[in-house]
Amino acid sequence: MISDRNTGRDGLGRNRADLSYWCAEKGPLDRLSSWTRKDERVFRNELLGAAGAFPLILDPAQNERQRHVTFFIHGYNNDWADAARRYGSLCDRMFSPRQGLGLCVLFSWPSDGMKLAYLPDREDARACAPDVAYVFAAIYDWLLGKQVEAAADPEKSCRAKLSVIAHSMGNYVLQHALQVAWSRKN
Repeated sequence: MISDRNTGRDGLGRNRADLSYWCAEKGPLDRLSSWTRKDERVFRNELLGAAGAFPLILDPAQNERQRHVTFFIHGYNNDWADAARRYGSLCDRMFSPRQGLGLCVLFSWPSDGMKLAYLPDREDARACAPDVAYVFAAIYDWLLGKQVEAAADPEKSCRAKLSVIAHSMGNYVLQHALQVAWSRKN
């Protein structure tokens, strides 16, 4: 999980904070005690290591067999525990070892988790777009490096597709994050 929520006593809160990185080996995912906070570099290296262990598929006819690294951005009206439960359900259905789709990473932004807080959530969604853009820009830079490596040695090709699942207002977060990333990279 990557989050720009503040850390509270019982979980991640409703206020924006610096990006934090987390891993969970098992649940319940809606309890912060199930998660271990990681340094950004350690998180990145563990994620890239796991994706680097995916099977290498160079035959374009076998493209559908390639695994994914997917980012899930939750929607409006999801406090952290709601987002973590939805993420867990998604992982159980699509990313379990039996399904073999790959890896999924939750991006949890500071939604208030209240039905009557649509406009405040929209403001929070827009405000955290630069944080999502930071994550995607780092991936972009890494992928450019992989292209250079793969041009010299196809065995060093990327072993994963990059996918995003953005639910509800998560699409608003994604839209603004891509706009920020485009402005920075263009």
